[in-house]
Amino acid sequence: MNYFRLVFKQVVLKLLRIYQKTLSLDYGPLRKLFPYGYCRFHPSCSEYTYQAVVKYGAITGLWKGLKRLVRCHPWSQGGEDPLL
Repeated sequence: MNYFRLVFKQVVLKLLRIYQKTLSLDYGPLRKLFPYGYCRFHPSCSEYTYQAVVKYGAITGLWKGLKRLVRCHPWSQGGEDPLL
């Protein structure tokens, strides 16, 4: 069971990095369109999720990342939001 959790965690982390290097408006090639960044929060939502998965595991980390994405909307003030 622990082996499955470790493999699942590594797959999630790899998918997050692939997203960041390809589609992310803050880290990927599209960042040239937004030189000052696109995400309202620091760290960005994808980096926050990556850190949460590393710290808490795949399921809890993805849940924390999803809650962060829900807070990210046009009326959000944004700002510093470190992983606690």
